[in-house]
Order: sequence, then structure tokens, then C-alpha cells
Amino acid sequence: MKMKAVSSVFIALFLVILTFGTLFSLLYLMQYPSIPQTQPPLALKVSYNVTTGYFNITNVGGSIIHVQNIFIREPDGNAYVSTFQASIPQGQTIPIFLGKYLEHGSVVSIETSEGVKTVVVS
Repeated sequence: MKMKAVSSVFIALFLVILTFGTLFSLLYLMQYPSIPQTQPPLALKVSYNVTTGYFNITNVGGSIIHVQNIFIREPDGNAYVSTFQASIPQGQTIPIFLGKYLEHGSVVSIETSEGVKTVVVS
């Protein structure tokens, strides 16, 4: 009788350890996926003319790029969002004026259908 109780305790302990081991293994696998997610570089060339205040965005890739939003953060901490939307065919350049001249050091992020391109105004 005593032997049966001891074996039941060991079985219960084994099941608890197995459950926690499985739980921690699943949490570890969820945190670190086994397949790395790589993305090709964004085929977008961005230049800013400090004199005119215009951005020139050029599609240097092979497919149409859809611009969705433009985010601006100035050196003093002010931030702006422009919900500018455009489709840029391969080899085409579009000029954009956001209604504001940017200071040196402003960070501009252009969100597209393929990813985000970030440039610093210099």
C-alpha cells in the first residue's frame, strides 16, 4: 500500500515537471523563431532640397511602390505625420512639398507598401 502511494507521488511529480518543461519550451520557441525574417532593401531613393523644401522620391526598383505615410521628427522633438499617398512606377521621381521647410538633423521616415525608408536631412 505504501509503495503504491510513493509511486503515485513520483508519477504526479513527473507530470508536473513535464508540464512546466513543455510550457517553458513553448515560451522559448515563441520568443525566438527558428526561421529568420529577412527583407530585401527598399528600392527607394530619397533626396531633400534645403533651398526649395521639396523631397524627391525615386523608385529605383522593379515594381510599383505605394507611398502611404510620411513621418517627420525635428531635432527639437516636434513630430508631424503626413498621410500622403502615391504610387511610383519604376524609374519615376515624384516631388513632394510638405508645407514646411525642414531643419538640418530632421528625421524623415517614408512608409511604403514594401517597408520604411528613413533619411536624415543634412
